[in-house]
Formats: sequence, C-alpha cells, structure tokens
Amino acid sequence: MNTKISKIEAICLIIVLTFNNLFFGLPKSIIQLTGSSSTLNIIYITLISLIIFYFINKLFNNFKNSDITDISEFLGGKILKCTIGILFIIFFIFTSGMFLRAICEVLSILYFPHIPINIILLIFLFVGTIANVFCSNSILKINVIISTIIFLTIILTSFALSSEFVFQRLFPILGYGFKKTFIYGITNIFSFNGLLYIYFIMPILKQKEDFKLIGYFYIIISSIFLIISITSFLISFSFIGFSNETIPMLFLIRSVDFGDFFQRPESIFVLFWIIYFMAYLSINLFLSLITFKKMTNIKNIINLSPLISSFIYITAMIPTDIISIRFLEDTIYKYYLIVLFIIAFIILILANIKYHKLKLINKKEA
Repeated sequence: MNTKISKIEAICLIIVLTFNNLFFGLPKSIIQLTGSSSTLNIIYITLISLIIFYFINKLFNNFKNSDITDISEFLGGKILKCTIGILFIIFFIFTSGMFLRAICEVLSILYFPHIPINIILLIFLFVGTIANVFCSNSILKINVIISTIIFLTIILTSFALSSEFVFQRLFPILGYGFKKTFIYGITNIFSFNGLLYIYFIMPILKQKEDFKLIGYFYIIISSIFLIISITSFLISFSFIGFSNETIPMLFLIRSVDFGDFFQRPESIFVLFWIIYFMAYLSINLFLSLITFKKMTNIKNIINLSPLISSFIYITAMIPTDIISIRFLEDTIYKYYLIVLFIIAFIILILANIKYHKLKLINKKEA
C-alpha cells in the first residue's frame, strides 16, 4: 500500500472490515438486542450512518491531505497526536487479535483438531506480515475480487434458502419494543465499523474528491449486505436454532442444499474467508504502521511489521475459549469502537473550529 489507491479499492478496503465483522458474532449480537425488528434497526442505523458521514465529509473539506492523526496534531500538538495514535493502534491490534483467534478456533475445531492453536495463529500472522511487506498493493486488488465473490455468495445463499423463509418471524415489527429498536439499538452502529477506518483513507486516495462517494457507497453496500444477511437469519431459523453457533454465517451456508455437485459448500466459503481475513489483517497492520510512523517520524516502518504482529499474537492468545472471544466482541470491542469514533469526530469538529478561527485571524491581519 505504498501507492495511492483507487475509488473501488478504497471502497473494498473499508467493506472488508464490515464483512469480517459479519462473519463472526455480529448477526447474533444484533438479533439478541433487537429481535424481530433487526431489519428495521439496520435501516435505522444506516440512515444515522449516512447523516454522520455527511458531516464527516463536510468536516474533512478543510483537511484534504490529512488523516485523524494529522488533524489531532493540528488541534492539540504532538501530545494529542500521540494519544490518538496510541488509542487507534491499540484498537487495530486488539481487533486483529480477537478476530484472528476466533477464525483460528473455528479452523482448529472443524479442520485441524490436532494442530495447536498457537501454530495456526503463527501461520496467519506470518502470511499476513509477508503480504503486508512485499505485496500489499496486490492485496488490495485481490480484496476487490474476493469482496465481489463474498457478496455474490451471500446473495446466492439467501436465494437458495428462500424455500425455508417464514416471514411471520419478522413480527412483531418492533421486536422487543421501541426502546430496544431505536434507543438501545443505536449501539448496533458499530456494525459500520468501516466509518472508523474512513478517518485514515484521505491521504492515500488518488483522487481526494472521491472521498465523498467512497463513504456513501461503503454505507449503502454494507447496509444491503447486512439487511440480506440478518433478514435471512430471521426468516429462515428461530434464534434458538443458531444461538450456539460460533460463526453464524457458516451455519447459514451449511443449511443450504446445493445438490450433489456441492457437497461441502462451507469449505469453499471458508477458503475465500481465509483469503479475505488475510486482507483484513494486512489492512490493520498497515494502518498500525503508518500511525506509528507519524507518531515517531521513523522513515522505514516495514521492519516494524514483525513487532506489530507479535503484539497481535499476544492479544490473540489472551482469550481462553470461544465464550471469552464472544464477551470481548460484545462488550470491549463494541463500545471501544463507538467511544473511539466519537472522540475522533469531536477532534474533527474542534479542528474545524480552530481552522476557521485561524483563517479569520489571518484575514483580519491581512
């Protein structure tokens, strides 16, 4: 990722974050909170996300070549820049470690029960580190292809399950009530976790004016994906039917009968998912490295990839089981993401206020 990226590459770069979130416990978390109103809740948080991004786009107009760390330095100097940088690096490492452990647990249980979990973790991290160092631009291009395949897979799966649809499960329309759907349900905005990453893409875009389209396309595509997936869960199974599943999306694909031609469709899905997760891991490594570079002014950050990977490995080894991973995902990850997004948004607002004040002062002096 040492060159500028196109509009399509940027959209898929952000989408990979939401897609990977969806493969883990996201459907279960949303349905647990809002029940049969989950589809309505997704439409609601989509509208909120569009409004939020409208303001983000407006606020970034004065910082066309900056990311959130640059803007933090403009607002509060080196101290604020380092503080925000550390908070984001912790987030990148934590999320990478948490999701890495989750996918490795699944692979260990389903396919490699005799291989120690730490070996599987190391293989992922080794490949992710090498990819980030030597072929990060190729990762972006592969990511575009895999994103398209994954999207088509979910549509095909939902279509194949149509005979199992029971539309009565969408009722009552407000699920567990108005408060659960619209008040508490607003926390489901963490589903659009790509909005947090969008604070970093401005400096690496080929065309800065694409920033607006990238944000809106990301939200719309992700919302379509979420609506299709969550609605398929709701109207195909009772929640009890998949409440104990570690990977709900895998459970959804396993439920589809493609005939004798595809005996194990989930195996193909897992293969694409592994490649997709490599892209996710590479993106988090990349963002951690460039953030660290801006904090320290180190010129050659590639050599730091093994160090960041080591921290991800340590984080991945902390959970003791799937229950621990689910707890981290439903509590620490969810609320840390929301709080970090709010902090970054406030910094963006205050930086714009400072920008206009300085502009006004310069105009008066002139």
